[in-house]
Parts: sequence; structure tokens; C-alpha cells
Amino acid sequence: MRGMLSRAAENIYWMGRYVERSAEICRMLNVGEQLTVELRGLSPEMACQFWRQLDEIYPGSMAPHVEGNNVDEVSLSYLWAYLVGPGNDLSVASSIRRARENARAVREYLTREVFELINQCWLKLDVDVRSAGQRHAEADEVVQRVMREVYGISGAIDRTFIRDEAWLFLTMGMMFERMYRGLLVMQYRLPILLENPADLDIPLHHARVRGVLRSLASLENYRRVHGADLDPHRVARFLLFDEHTPHSVRVCLGRMEQAINILEAGTGMSEAARLIGRMSSRLRYEENELMALGDLETVCAELVASVTEVNDVLSHQYFTT
Repeated sequence: MRGMLSRAAENIYWMGRYVERSAEICRMLNVGEQLTVELRGLSPEMACQFWRQLDEIYPGSMAPHVEGNNVDEVSLSYLWAYLVGPGNDLSVASSIRRARENARAVREYLTREVFELINQCWLKLDVDVRSAGQRHAEADEVVQRVMREVYGISGAIDRTFIRDEAWLFLTMGMMFERMYRGLLVMQYRLPILLENPADLDIPLHHARVRGVLRSLASLENYRRVHGADLDPHRVARFLLFDEHTPHSVRVCLGRMEQAINILEAGTGMSEAARLIGRMSSRLRYEENELMALGDLETVCAELVASVTEVNDVLSHQYFTT
């Protein structure tokens, strides 16, 4: 990096992470509501498990724990905690607020469209935070609205940003967040679905597999490639290694690799670029070896550790002053 101050780069990187995170959480909450409707008559325990696993996908959250398997109580508690929970730093409201703070710190690097959309999204959400009730209908409406607004922010970024250093750091932040959370979803939601007990309830099983794909905005893309076959092994391979679907780990890592290579063109390969390149090569060339291990949870945990190291090295290399 030559032309951008490290503090500005850090703000833009984290703005990208927060924007992406808010979209992910909204999508996860929306899927949770849909899955609750599907599962409440089949297995309320599994519906509650879906909500509680949010605490593993978003470690460090302060969502209140609700005992028992009353689906309505558990889903409503998690819905509001991850939407506007005042004590939850990983809520949608907290993510949008922090994205706005980052945007204000680097206003000169943003287009007017992007800055105004982030600002408007927060101002409306701030009203929701201060007037939040505790009803499903209210929460559903806010989730749907914020999800549309965040997609609008992403669209404005894509359509109006000049492809300079700010764009590269923003892209790396968004791709890191997407890849990191996607791996955690796979680590905690997919392994149990790979089991094949004799008494497997097929409708229940398929509902949960669809939930994983919807959580990562990949259900329709998966169906275009594999049709109605919801084999969890094929789903895992698709989410990890597919080279076309935008939420696969391979695609996210490839975009990070492309961004850092442009950023460092002519300066020699940094430690961050080496780590990203090594991980990207592994996903490109060791697909069969990784799947043959037969332990998806361990594979995802190792990849989570690798991407966490990438984030730490990026932070030390570019953001430490």
C-alpha cells in the first residue's frame, strides 16, 4: 500500500465487514423464521437448536439464553437479540451503526450514494432500536427492510466505486466476513446432517439442509447445478469448492487473492499474500483430498483457523501504525 493511510484502510476494511455481516445476520434470521415454521410440528427441539447455534456462528455475542424448547419463546428471544439487542455487539443494529461510524471516518473515499444509503439505513434502524417491541411481526418487517437496504448498499458500492485502494480493502473486508461466517455455518450445521441413521426423517433432514443453503444465499444456485439432490456431502463440496457461486469459500478467497495481488503489484509478495495464496491453492487443488478426510467439522475448523490468521496478518501488515 502506498497512497492510503493505514487508519483509512482499516476503516474501509471494517466497513466492508460490517455491511456484509449485517446482510448475513438478516438472512440468517429470515431463514430461522422460515425453518421454525417448517420444523415446529416435526421437531421443535431442532428448531430451537437452529437458533442456539447462532451463538457458535457469532462467538462473543451477548444473546440471552432461553431454557427449554418453547419454539416461540426461543425464536423471539434470538430474533430480537440479533436484530437490535442493545447488549449484543454482533447484532444487525450494532453492525450498521459501526459501518456508519467507519463511513463517517473515511467520507472522502466513499461515493455520495454509498454514504447516504448507509446513513439512512442506520437512522431508520435507530428508531427501531429505541421503539422495539417484542413481537414476531415487527421483527420480521425490520429484518426484511434492512436486508433490502443492505443489498442496496452493496449494489451502490458495485456501481459507483472507483476500483482503487479503497475498493480493494472494502472487497477484502466483505469477502473475509462472508468466508469466515460461511465456514462457521458449515462447521456447526452440516456435520450432523452427514450422518445417515436408519430412522432418518427425510422431510426433516431436507428442511435442515435447505436451511444451510439458504443461510449462505446458495439454495437456488445449488439447485441450478445439482437439481433437487440435497445430499449433504454434495452440499458441502459445493459450498467449499464451487468456482462460480458467490458465497463459496473458494470464490471468496479467490477475490481476496485477486485484491491483494493488485494492491501489492510490483512490491514483492507479503506474508498476507502468501497465506491467502497458499489457502487458495489448497482449495483449488486439494478438493478430493479434503473431502476424503471424512471429517467436515475438522476441515472447517482448520480453515477457520487459517482465515483467522489471514485477518490477523492483514491487520498487522496494513493497519498497525
